[in-house]
Amino acid sequence: MSADEDDGGGYATVGASRRAARLQARRTDYHALHTGKPTRQRGNHATTVPDLPSGSSESTLDDVIGLLNVIVAQNNQLTERNEALAEQVASNEDEIMRLRSALEMSEETQVKMEERMGKMEKQMAALVETTRRNLTSQSQINASYASALKNMPATPPTSANTSPASMPAMPVRAAITNTPLPLSPPQAIELDLSEANIDTTKPGDIRARFQRALESQEATKNVKCCGLTRNASDMAKVRLLFRSKDDEETVRSNSGWLDTAFRGARMRGRQWYPVKVDSVNNTAVFNEKRTGLRADACEMMSKENEVEIVHARWLSKPSDRPYGSA
Repeated sequence: MSADEDDGGGYATVGASRRAARLQARRTDYHALHTGKPTRQRGNHATTVPDLPSGSSESTLDDVIGLLNVIVAQNNQLTERNEALAEQVASNEDEIMRLRSALEMSEETQVKMEERMGKMEKQMAALVETTRRNLTSQSQINASYASALKNMPATPPTSANTSPASMPAMPVRAAITNTPLPLSPPQAIELDLSEANIDTTKPGDIRARFQRALESQEATKNVKCCGLTRNASDMAKVRLLFRSKDDEETVRSNSGWLDTAFRGARMRGRQWYPVKVDSVNNTAVFNEKRTGLRADACEMMSKENEVEIVHARWLSKPSDRPYGSA
């Protein structure tokens, strides 16, 4: 007979004791886990029944209370963290709203700036167009003046009331007929005396001062000033006239007199007028590759048209026609 079958009922008693011991061994010691003490390990083989102390129920209750306190503390910490996260999320939402408002304002500002830039571009385009028209009209006026001087008749027109009998009695008219009128304006230089420290109220004094300045220089001592005119709108601007083009070129190329007698004054460069030449043979003025005008094209057109040309440009559109305008 085995020990489990002793006295008939001993088998059931020992089996119940073993089940209780197994349940006790499987139960987790939460108090030990919280305090860091080692937990009870189950054996690899048969488990022995431990001796239960008398105060085991009280210690188990204390462990449960301690675990509940730990859970409550952790719950409080989680609640505080959730509240902090909620506050941070709210502040982030406020910051996002502020940034969104700033972005919308910047977009509106950009749209306004683009509108202003568009208006300024239109104003600038209108101003450029107005300036171009003014320059074109001024060039046409200057060209008309030059053309009028060039095409001026050699003899003055006779009156319709002049009788043939009276013409032989006027020998002076024959002298006028034999004297050709100048084909170009008088040779002159223009001075702006607004910055010069001299008296500009008397034209005679200005002319005498200019003549003395020319005579003081070796290169211009033989040049004579034959007249002086003033600008009606600006009395500080004067034109000094000469007898020939050589005298004008000599005075322009030797400007030592300007620093001597008119310190601070400014001499205006030569004034050029646009001239259109029609019926120009393109084979005569274009280079061999027909990529541009020849270097001597200005000289050729100057000789044929009796004008001085310093710059030339082809005006006609590209075509097969042998003649065009420049």
